[in-house]
Amino acid sequence: MTRTLSIAALAVVALTGVASAQRGAPLAVQRGAGRVAGRGAAQQLPPAQRQALARQVRQAFVTVLRQQLKLDNGQVRRLMQTRAEFDRQRRELNQGERQTRVALRAAMEDSAGPDQQKIGQYVDQLVQAQHRRAALLESEQKELSNFLTPLQRAQYLALEERFAKKLLEAGQRGAGARGGAPPPPDR
Repeated sequence: MTRTLSIAALAVVALTGVASAQRGAPLAVQRGAGRVAGRGAAQQLPPAQRQALARQVRQAFVTVLRQQLKLDNGQVRRLMQTRAEFDRQRRELNQGERQTRVALRAAMEDSAGPDQQKIGQYVDQLVQAQHRRAALLESEQKELSNFLTPLQRAQYLALEERFAKKLLEAGQRGAGARGGAPPPPDR
């Protein structure tokens, strides 16, 4: 199981580049929240090969989920649908948060002097994003509770955290091999 997770994590890093997780939220919440710090080797593959690699990663992750959580086909299907929907929402949230951080940095570095009101608005927006992230996790857990037992939900969260940790570790090893360090966390 660990080997399958490791292979899947390495393949994802190769597919998407080096990801770094944000600090402050549990890794399970951060799925998709990291910044890409360079091109992975797979980014230079033809689209068909990239898609095949992505399919292999998904299949490996589903295999681990099915084995560890003892899921039937219906549960796997619902889990993957739920995961896809909440991942989409997380990506949108993360994109808005990144835009707010860029705007905040620009406001803080404004040569005409910092606009305290704008800076305050951006900070408030970042706090609101954290509230939306927590609400999204709560909504996801409610949806999962419709077809997973509490034990399965706990195991799923643990698997996600292990997978995210392996992604982060593999990404840091990849950055070191390229002579760079992982990017600083978004804080």
